[in-house]
Amino acid sequence: MQARLNTTTYNVPSWERCETYLKQNQPGTIKWLALMRDGQLEWEAKECSVDLNGVFSAKRSVHILIEMPPMPLATITRASWHERVKQLKKTYPALAVTGSPAAIKLMKLTPGISVQFDAAAGFVSSIGLNIAKYLEAETNGWDPALGRIVSVKAMKRSATATTATTTAVAAVAAVAAPAAVIVKRPKISHEAPGRRDPPTETAKLLRTAARCPPLIKYLKSERQFAHMNKGQWNCIRKWCETTDGVAWLKAAELDPLSFHLHHVKAYSVGGHFSVYNCVFAPGSANGWWGNLDSPHMREYIGDEAAKLSDRHAKWAAAQAAKGIDQGKFHPDFE
Repeated sequence: MQARLNTTTYNVPSWERCETYLKQNQPGTIKWLALMRDGQLEWEAKECSVDLNGVFSAKRSVHILIEMPPMPLATITRASWHERVKQLKKTYPALAVTGSPAAIKLMKLTPGISVQFDAAAGFVSSIGLNIAKYLEAETNGWDPALGRIVSVKAMKRSATATTATTTAVAAVAAVAAPAAVIVKRPKISHEAPGRRDPPTETAKLLRTAARCPPLIKYLKSERQFAHMNKGQWNCIRKWCETTDGVAWLKAAELDPLSFHLHHVKAYSVGGHFSVYNCVFAPGSANGWWGNLDSPHMREYIGDEAAKLSDRHAKWAAAQAAKGIDQGKFHPDFE
C-alpha cells in the first residue's frame, strides 16, 4: 500500500481554495468574491426614503450590476483593494451606505430622496484584508481539510519519511499529469428568458415620461416643471403613486409597485434630472445598462425617448450660459 503524499507545502493559491478559506474564517465576504474574480456582481440593494413628516416609505429591492476589471488573485493586497473600493463607492454610492443606521441617518438628512443601502455592504471593504490573510496562510502551509496552518517542521519530517518508491511514483504522476487549465466559471442566470426583450412600440411610447400629458400637467400644477433637478424627479415619482400614475404604468405594461425611473443619459455621466431624460422601466433595468448609453438600451426604450433625450441635452448645453428655464424648451428642438 502506497503512503499518502503530503503536498500541502506545494499548493498554489487559487480562487477555489480562497473561497474555502473565506467560508472557514469570514463567510460574510464570500458573495463579493465574484466581483474580484469575474469583474462583475449582481447585487440586490434596498431602497427607502423618508418624507418631511418623518414617515418612511416601504423598502424595495433594487437590482444593481457592479462591474470592474478583474483582479489576479496573487496581486491582491489590503492597500490595492482599499483603493479599488474607493472608486467603486464613487460609481455605486449604495456601497458607501453600510448598514441600516447609516441609511436612516442619510434619509433624515435628505427627506424625499430615496437612499439605496445594504446591511452587509461593509464586507466589500474587509474582503481585501481577508484575501491577503489567505495568501499569507498559503505560504505558511495552510491545509483546507484541517482548516488551519500545518507546522512546516512536521511536514518536512513527513516528507523525509516518505519512501523512495512513493517519491518515484509521485514524480512519474506529476510528469504525466496534464497542465492545469483555468476555466472561468460560467455566469449563472436565474432570469426568465426574454425578460430583457424590448416592449411593444405602444409600450415604449407610454414609457416615455415627456410624452405623458397627465404627468406634464401634474408637474406644472406642483410648480416642478420649469427647472430640472431632483425636485422634479421626486415629483415624477410622486405622480406615479397617484390614481392617474398607477393606471398609466399598468397601460405601459409595468408593475406600479416595482418600476424604475431610468435616466436615458445617466446622472453619473452628466445626465439631467429631467422629465425629458426620463423613461419608466422595469425595476431591475438599471442593472442591465448601468451608466451606458448603449445601442441595447436605446433599442429597449425606443427612438422617441432616446432622441428626445438627445435633443434636450443639446438644448440644455446651448442654454447653460444664459441660465436654464426649461419652460422654454420645445420637445422637437434639434
